[in-house]
Amino acid sequence: MEKIVIAKTVLSIMPRVDGVRRMIFERNNSLAIHSMNDAHGSLGTMERILDNIWRSDELCDLKIAVLGYVDKMPAKLSQVIKLSFFKNQTSEQIAVQVGVSVRTVFRHLKDGVERFAAGLEKLGLDYVNFKKLIARNKWINDEFQRQQFLVKQTSII
Repeated sequence: MEKIVIAKTVLSIMPRVDGVRRMIFERNNSLAIHSMNDAHGSLGTMERILDNIWRSDELCDLKIAVLGYVDKMPAKLSQVIKLSFFKNQTSEQIAVQVGVSVRTVFRHLKDGVERFAAGLEKLGLDYVNFKKLIARNKWINDEFQRQQFLVKQTSII
């Protein structure tokens, strides 16, 4: 169950990665300007800038790995995963676009998430590394908590 929650979290954050990376870039620009205006130039500021660059690169690498992994899935699964998680389309919209029933969309989503969950280690996202990722990124931790809640709710029904 935990792998499924991690898989859904990782897939759910993909559309926001570029926006977060832009925000990190803007924050770094602001920190750099502030540091240049400071006569002594803070070592702590430079460490924060480097940490932000590392976080941005980490998110970029994650996005590239996730997209590559999803692209290697069978065509229908890949298309359904991308439309659902990356384009935020409803199951009904996906069914019309792909030309399958809504029930088939649900089955493809389940199969796709399970395949993705099984391949998390190939992406370097075992449980320990994922916990490190969410410790460095509060917004990813928030999405992880939301996905845990949703999985618990659907397993109760």
